[in-house]
Amino acid sequence: MKLIQTATETFGPFHTVEVLSDRYRCNGDLDIQFDVIGDSQLVDAPDGYAIQLPPPTRDELKAQRQAVVDAITVTVNGKIFDGDEISQGRMARALRVADITGQTSCTWVLHDNSAVEVTKEELSQALALAMQAQEAVWVIPE
Repeated sequence: MKLIQTATETFGPFHTVEVLSDRYRCNGDLDIQFDVIGDSQLVDAPDGYAIQLPPPTRDELKAQRQAVVDAITVTVNGKIFDGDEISQGRMARALRVADITGQTSCTWVLHDNSAVEVTKEELSQALALAMQAQEAVWVIPE
C-alpha cells in the first residue's frame, strides 16, 4: 500500500501508484495532479495503516436513526405492517376511533400495499411492536 504525502495532507492508501509526468495515477483510475497537491512524496503505508474517519456528527447520527425508523416493519399473524412514525400515528388514531365506536376490525393497507381486514387486537399489537422497534434505536448515545 502506498501513501502520497504533502506538507499538510496524506492521500491514500492506494494499492498502486503510477508516477506520470504531471500526475499520480492511483489504483489505475484516479488521477492526482501535481499542480493541485503541490510538493509531495510517495511513501509506503505502515503495516495496519487505516484511514481515520472523524466520528459522525449528531445531525448525521439523527439522519441515520431516522432512516432506520422510516424503514420499520412489523409482522402480526403473518401480516406485515409499516411501522414508521406516520404509520404509528395512523394506528393510534384508528385504535382510538375503534374504542369510541366499538369497532372490532377495519380495512388496513399493509406494507406490500394490499388492503386487508385487521382486527383491533392485530392493530394494537402492530402498534406496540412498532413503538418498541423505534424505542430500540431512538436514544443516541453521547
